[in-house]
Amino acid sequence: TLLSYIGIFPALIVLRRKYPNVPRPYKAPFPMAISIVLTVLVVFSSVQLLAPGLGADWFGAGYAPSGWDPSQKWSYLETEAIPLLIFVVIAFFFWLSGRGTRAHLATTEELAAARAESGAI
Repeated sequence: TLLSYIGIFPALIVLRRKYPNVPRPYKAPFPMAISIVLTVLVVFSSVQLLAPGLGADWFGAGYAPSGWDPSQKWSYLETEAIPLLIFVVIAFFFWLSGRGTRAHLATTEELAAARAESGAI
């Protein structure tokens, strides 16, 4: 679940810039700052889940559970990285399968915007 937020928080910035006048039932205070800070925190947390202590002392004594053998770090990384990679590949195929819908929606939005600009309803 944590990894899904890596795409959600930056989407806030993108949607606010692409569609600034869309009515919103709830507006977050300081959306740009919140989005940037939360994205950084989620990326950091995700990296620490995959490779505890990376950047300081990867799988060092301060990050290892009791009874941990340093030779297990690659096994641990495999058990975390392989499911993540599978998840990313599946997500990519879902995204790819929605290309037709996104293209249709983009065309519909462009058509509606052109009609609104010309005054035709």
